[in-house]
Amino acid sequence: MNKSLLIPAGLLVGICVGCNTGPEDVQKAESDYQQAQRNAGQMVADARQDGAEGVHEARKVAMENVAEEREDVQEAINEHDTDVAEERADVKEAIREGDTAISEAEAARKDEIADAKIAADKKVAGAKRELEETERKAVEDGRKRVKQSEEALSKQQQQLSDASAEVAAAESRLKDANDENRARLQSELEECRKAEQKEQTDVNEAKAELAKAQADLRKVASKTE
Repeated sequence: MNKSLLIPAGLLVGICVGCNTGPEDVQKAESDYQQAQRNAGQMVADARQDGAEGVHEARKVAMENVAEEREDVQEAINEHDTDVAEERADVKEAIREGDTAISEAEAARKDEIADAKIAADKKVAGAKRELEETERKAVEDGRKRVKQSEEALSKQQQQLSDASAEVAAAESRLKDANDENRARLQSELEECRKAEQKEQTDVNEAKAELAKAQADLRKVASKTE
């Protein structure tokens, strides 16, 4: 039997070095993209909440300051103080300062929301680019795996054919055997049959590997359609 023709199936199947991007990677990239979208929504929501709290606090402080100044006016009136006009002016100033503080808080709220949207959009865009690149690479690697699996199957089938030929040759030799060499030729035939069975198993494994590679390719290719 010509053993030099037999190559272990493990060296023929699954040898696509560097072809590592597959359906699981696409699934993870999809999950990351969806998480980025959720995080983006939360970032903007948090910014809105923080901004609203800032405006609320500014209004609260403004109202407290105005109320305090109005109490001073009322106290001046009750005490017939000559500073009533000045106290009333302080009320107007407190109102003006409060309006300014509220306007600044409103502007800060808008800026915070805008910044959050920009940051969120950037994260989502990055996750989307990563997903698209993963999908592209998965299709590319999938095609390579299919091609190599087809080549591996073809080689394995050739090895099976060679092994079957060895069996046929061994059977032919055994038919012409004499008493002196029959035992040896029978042993050779059994070895050839074992080798043929192994090659058949390897062919089946190569077919399964090809089927898996094709299924994986269809799965990732459907994401880009």
